Amino acid sequence: MRIYTCVAAPSNLILNPGFETTGAPGTIPSWNTTNLGAGNKVVCNKAGQSSEGVCALRFKGQPAVSASLKQTLDPTLFAGMDEATFSGWLRGANASGGKVMVKLKFAASSPVKLKLTLPVGTTAFTAYSVTDTIPEPVTSAFVKASYTGPAGKMWVDDLERPSSTCAAARGAAPTGRAGRFPRRELTVKRRRYVRINQRGGAASALVILQGGWL
Repeated sequence: MRIYTCVAAPSNLILNPGFETTGAPGTIPSWNTTNLGAGNKVVCNKAGQSSEGVCALRFKGQPAVSASLKQTLDPTLFAGMDEATFSGWLRGANASGGKVMVKLKFAASSPVKLKLTLPVGTTAFTAYSVTDTIPEPVTSAFVKASYTGPAGKMWVDDLERPSSTCAAARGAAPTGRAGRFPRRELTVKRRRYVRINQRGGAASALVILQGGWL
């Protein structure tokens, strides 16, 4: 049995995570963009094109064109954390080559990549979440969304690097958000898992990459 303590952090380490703040054509506030325009843009006030709010990022595949946007994260905001979770909502239409990733770098350890990969084909807006350990203090970090498919579309919305992480601590009193402690403990290699929930449906699935239940 493990008891958890939580390290507080800002509510979301990602700025403009739902793309609700818009800018001039070809720009997105708080993000550095590559090959935006010609279908790769923020779309607003269109039915079915955002998971929440009124806006979302949409990539539209083009031959020999790779579009992306990137945001540098403050590594000091990860101080004291031994685990990081990244989540977001993705949708695809005849899609291929779409992903969103948070990458953490360290002085000695190999980088940690928290990657959300859009399945090939057509999918409704679906929530994806991935968790991994932080082996040592973070020296640099960024979040990047990209689409390399020659056709199809990918929508990205509601990206989140959540506000707290829980570290195992023997003898400590349980703290943190209510309802976060499952009756069974999921243990996986490097404590890595992906949770998928589809908005608009009653079903949910937990996809285990490695490991098992205790």
